[in-house]
Order: sequence, then C-alpha cells, then structure tokens
Amino acid sequence: MISFVSNTRRRRNVVFLPLTILLSVLLFASAETTSDKEGRRTAVLFGATGAVGSEAMRSLLLHNIYHGAPFWEEVVLVGRREAPLFQSDSSLLPNITQIIVEDMTVADQNERLKSVKADACIIAVGSSSPMVGTLRTWHDVDVVLPAAVARLCRSMGATYISLLSAVDSEEGGPTPFDEAELAEGDDTTLGWWGMLVRYARVKGLAEQAASSADISNVRIFQPSNIVTHETRYGWFDRILFQILPYINPILPEKYRSVPVRLLGMAMAADAAKKLLDETHADDAVVTKLTRGDFIDIAGNWFHEEEKQLKADVSEEL
Repeated sequence: MISFVSNTRRRRNVVFLPLTILLSVLLFASAETTSDKEGRRTAVLFGATGAVGSEAMRSLLLHNIYHGAPFWEEVVLVGRREAPLFQSDSSLLPNITQIIVEDMTVADQNERLKSVKADACIIAVGSSSPMVGTLRTWHDVDVVLPAAVARLCRSMGATYISLLSAVDSEEGGPTPFDEAELAEGDDTTLGWWGMLVRYARVKGLAEQAASSADISNVRIFQPSNIVTHETRYGWFDRILFQILPYINPILPEKYRSVPVRLLGMAMAADAAKKLLDETHADDAVVTKLTRGDFIDIAGNWFHEEEKQLKADVSEEL
C-alpha cells in the first residue's frame, strides 16, 4: 500500500513537472508579447505642419514622456514638406520617420507608404483658406485626400483613424459634387460666401470619405472656432480672438472656441486611449467628438501644461 502511494506520487510529479514548465513558458511568452505590444505601436500623422497637426505631432512625441512609459514606438509624419521637430534626450521619445508626399490625394498609391505598418492614423490635413481657391482645389484637399488616406490606412493594418473636421457638418449622406459642379468653378475663386454656403456639405463629405474604408474606430473631431498662437486670417482673427472670451460663456458647449493645443492633445491622446481599449467592432464605428469631448480626453494634460507655462513665465518675471 505504501509502495503504491509512493509510485503514484512519483507519477504525479512526473506529470506535473512538464505541465508546470509548459505553463511557465506560456505565461512568460504572454507577458513578453504584452510588453512588446505596449511599446511597439505606430501612429501615422498626416499634416504635421499645420496649426492643429503640429500640436498633434507634439503631443504624440511627448505622450511616452508625459505618461512615463513606452506606448508609441514610432511616429510617422506624412506631408508635402518636413515638419520642424523639437529635441529631447529622453529615452522614451519614439522613433520619428518623415515621408514627403507631393500629392496626398493619391497617397494610397505611394509604394513607400504602402510598406508602413500602422496601428493608428490621424488626418489633420485640410484647406486653411478655401475662400481664396477654387471649389475643385478645396474638394481635392478635404474630400478626395481623406478617402485616399483612409484606403491607405486600411492597407497599413490600422484599427483607428481620426479626421479633423468641423462642427455642424452636413449629416445624413451629403450629396457628392458632380463633375459639372466642380468644373463650373474652375476659373473663379470661391470667396467667403461661396465657401460658407458649401462648408457643411464639404465637411460632411470629408467625414464620409474618412469613414469609407471600414476601419474599426473612426473618430471625427468637430471643433468650432480654433484659437491659434498666430493670427492666420489677419484682422478677422485679431478681432475674433478678442471677443471670444466674452461670448464663449453664453454659447452652447460645442460652439465654444477651442485652444489649438487642447485640440492637438485630444487627437493624440484619443488614439492611444482607443488602442488601449482594444475593442474593435467588425464594422466601422463612427464617433463624432466636440469641445466637451476634447476636454474629457485631454483636459487634465492641457491644464497641467498651462499651469506649468504660467509658472515658468512667473519665474522669468
């Protein structure tokens, strides 16, 4: 009886030992995979030289440093010209790759871009002054380009895409511009009125274009007035920026002005948050975000930076 029990224990030990080793190996591999994944994500930013794009770029590059942990391994900047970069000695700074593309309306045909593997794409490209150009030019930048970029991001393997749009874009499937409409304005500039009467339609078509590639998470950022560090539109911006602090409190939340830094931070932080969520639907889930959402996403980070900036200014004085 004793001998039988002893032999059974030996057999159990012989069986349990390989199982223990196998379980340890699997747990180690799982931990290693999780660890690798935490620091091996790639973000592709289109339009890093614009007012919003430059802030999104800054926040993407600072994300690892701010959170004290690796998240983005690489940030790929795509544009018609190189974006100016800041220097940092931090080991947490992600790798930066810049790819110059002369015509981003055919970005999905660019061989170098097609070779990039991405987790998230951020589209911060848009026509800054459509009133001084033709309808076709505006349509190419705001509608044709996002469609091409969305197709490209799908081929890159991205599960997240976001677009810089605007509040009150046309809902419910805006009517596409036909060739006759585009050709009619080829010889004339839009002007302010021509832009205003088409603005909601163009932005609605832009959102439709960004959502057309069946990427799991589609996030549409819809700011109202964007307060920038510089006046982009001369006297108009100078007057507007002076009166906005007084009219903001009486406006509905989504129509209040948005600091450009907060918007850029929100676009960068949202990509990281949604990738961490890791719940990807079979069909594209389109979410539209306005000022209140920007504050929820990046408000703490933004206010901490603002406080630090004020403290630095006080010390200098």
